[in-house]
Amino acid sequence: MRDINKYEVFKKSHKLVLKIYEITKNFPKEELYGLTLQMRRASYSIPMNLKEGGGGSEKEFWKYVRIAY
Repeated sequence: MRDINKYEVFKKSHKLVLKIYEITKNFPKEELYGLTLQMRRASYSIPMNLKEGGGGSEKEFWKYVRIAY
């Protein structure tokens, strides 16, 4: 099992999520379930896929890296 928190790509993707949440909090309320949600979920999926793949085999890890990409 690898410590995915030490990977630079994970650190940068986590920063991206925080930045996207910061940016989208100022979006119009009518976009809450449209563009805002889509941007948040897309950015959030990157570090979460890396985390999910980090607990498996080498083959599984690279599968999730490709999904995150």
